[in-house]
Amino acid sequence: MEFLHIPAADFFMGADDIEYAKPEHLVYQLDYDFYTARFPLTNRQYARVGREIGKPIIMSRGKMTHPLVNISWYGAQQYIAWLNKKHGSELLEGFRFCLPSEAEWEKAARGPEGNVYPWGNIFDKEKCNTKESGIGGTSVVGKYSPQGDSFYGVADMAGNVWEWTRSLWRFQYPYRFDDGREDENRRKHTASVFRGGSTFDEWKFVRSAFRGNSGADGYSGSIGFRVCVSPTP
Repeated sequence: MEFLHIPAADFFMGADDIEYAKPEHLVYQLDYDFYTARFPLTNRQYARVGREIGKPIIMSRGKMTHPLVNISWYGAQQYIAWLNKKHGSELLEGFRFCLPSEAEWEKAARGPEGNVYPWGNIFDKEKCNTKESGIGGTSVVGKYSPQGDSFYGVADMAGNVWEWTRSLWRFQYPYRFDDGREDENRRKHTASVFRGGSTFDEWKFVRSAFRGNSGADGYSGSIGFRVCVSPTP
């Protein structure tokens, strides 16, 4: 799994013209470095772990390098727990494997200039797998790399599959780290945020500031996740 460094810095989050994502505001609390996987987790990466944690998947040979889907927020957390148990000792001291927070995800997607899309401010169907591309299903991760990558080199952050974050949905903006939205000890059915849009969504839903949500125990053929390495709370 390839990880990319996202340096500590202020960044703009949200959008004034997107319901549930307004207002656009400067987030200055993300004062730490973190690392994000370059790609969403693939079926191949999950397969062996799925057997070990008792949740195997069925996949065709042609889908091995496609992003994993049909996994709940809780299922993603089980994979993360396995990573920490097996490989947590390999990380820098004080860091852990985790799902990205909304703020971490959006910063990795928008870059220091606050791009509307990972690659810039104008939608381009040649740079992502969305409804406009006409594919109608998931594609190999990195299919649109590097042209569709974010400033930091992170791929597939627009389209292909939605990605779970560790953030709770019910909190409004401006974004705050200390208001409870990052509490991972949540009750069952609590709605969690996902980001990025999918192959079935139009251009407006794959904007980097757009927020979607589902119950943490829900799953869909259009939702997967990306692994992050962040400081332990």
